[in-house]
Amino acid sequence: MSAILSEGSRVQHDIHGIGTVRADLGSTAIVSFDKVGLQECIKTDLEILPAILERLREPTWDVPLEVINRIQAELIKSINDVWGVFARSRIALLPHQLWVCREVSKEWPTRWLIADDVGLGKTIEAGMILTPLLSGDRVKRLLILCPASLVEQWQQRLREMFDIRMAMYTPAADTARTDFWGTHNQVVVSFHTLRTDHKGRHERLLESDLWDLVIVDESHHLNADEQEGPTLAYQLVKKLEEHQKIFSMLFFTGTPHRGKTFGFLAQLHLLREDVFNPRKPLAEQLPYLHTTISAITSTT
Repeated sequence: MSAILSEGSRVQHDIHGIGTVRADLGSTAIVSFDKVGLQECIKTDLEILPAILERLREPTWDVPLEVINRIQAELIKSINDVWGVFARSRIALLPHQLWVCREVSKEWPTRWLIADDVGLGKTIEAGMILTPLLSGDRVKRLLILCPASLVEQWQQRLREMFDIRMAMYTPAADTARTDFWGTHNQVVVSFHTLRTDHKGRHERLLESDLWDLVIVDESHHLNADEQEGPTLAYQLVKKLEEHQKIFSMLFFTGTPHRGKTFGFLAQLHLLREDVFNPRKPLAEQLPYLHTTISAITSTT
């Protein structure tokens, strides 16, 4: 290869793979390879990879299947660079899950209610959202609140599918001497257990550090009735909010409304106090729903 290589040209080397030219030194060139970094290479060992516009001008066509495979590979790489969702996950991802991940991850801090139908993979969506947040150190302290029957499921699926390892809360581990909340940064706990203030449990929780992200599964349990008032689970999350212990928060539920507008808006008020109020007309708050609720309905 005797021609002058332009800075930015893409080239391929039999050993080092594909890279980008950084400088032409005459008989050699400095190339930044995707896998091995900067290398000085003999120019005759480099093959210039034509740009897309150059390929379009050529009269011959590449093999269609190879083109499709290349495009799919670039798409996966692009998505992974932005979200990090493929790096450690062990599941087959679906389009609606990618869409939810994108919407929720657009801004940080984030506040969303994810109201997909039962069976559409809310645990997988949570893992996809968590993976880039944890790997990018946006989230160091993570609290997952769910019904008692789902605690082990959350712990197991996040570990097996995403290699996210959550500590399971038990009352016996939470005492004044153990400092459970100060020594565990990623915890999954039943809100049926945690909602009762037993032996100073709430005081120790509220004295611990801020949670970067709180996830509530089956969040319709955070209910507030117009006559009877809020449930204990609702009061627990409200305490955390009032003590400024929650930076970002995600609610997951397959039944967000359940036929009672007051309870629906009370749940949203807990999530986003700035725009939702159960004592105001629903019509006034409708414009904010699309920036707070992600809902996918099953077609099966």
